[in-house]
Amino acid sequence: MDDSPPRRRDTPQIILWVLLGGAASLAVLIGGAIFAYMMWRSSSAQVRPQKVSVAPPVAEAPEVIPANIKSNPPVIVAQDGDFSSTNSVTSLLGEDEAGHGLAHIDNRKDGPTTIETINGVPARVARLADNRTELFFYFQINPTFKKQDLRQVKFEVEYFAPQPGTMNIHYNARSGPNVENPNYRETVGTIRLANSGRWEKATFFARNDAAFRNRQNGKSDFRIVANTSIIYIRRVTVLQEQAAGE
Repeated sequence: MDDSPPRRRDTPQIILWVLLGGAASLAVLIGGAIFAYMMWRSSSAQVRPQKVSVAPPVAEAPEVIPANIKSNPPVIVAQDGDFSSTNSVTSLLGEDEAGHGLAHIDNRKDGPTTIETINGVPARVARLADNRTELFFYFQINPTFKKQDLRQVKFEVEYFAPQPGTMNIHYNARSGPNVENPNYRETVGTIRLANSGRWEKATFFARNDAAFRNRQNGKSDFRIVANTSIIYIRRVTVLQEQAAGE
């Protein structure tokens, strides 16, 4: 007779249910952890949004020159309309009628000129008329150029003289005991004109007393005076020179 206790047939089922329950609980825990992590990522992104910062441009540092090193001064080129830093002004007659700091005044009754071409070169020409005995070319200097000391200047005139005669320049000068007419002061020297058949250049000098205060006809500063029947002028230049001592 077998006295061993009878086997319980429901033990495997209980174990199976326990395992299934554990697996289900583990799945719930894993799912909850994943869900919690995703919620934390989402909330973190909302609370702390990612910012993109753009660094401002960095300005170039100025060049520093040591005190014991002397740099070469920059070359200054005068712009149109400002001739305060140049030592000369010029006018190309018959070409660049606007001039480069020097304007020709051609509408005066005693100084009418016209543009003509002679030997293939455009220029301004003046002819005697109405019983006149002298020809005048009036000029006005840019005010910015007159900011400098222009007591002593040199005048250069490029001309073509088909007929003989003489030529000089009258300029605005300072008043003085030996100056008869300061508004029409004669330069040093008078040149003789001859029919050379070519372009020539004449040079005249002020007497260390130029003022250029627009006191001639047409508010001009100086005029070319030619005692001849006809003359062509193509370039006039005024150059600053070092004035003599007082």
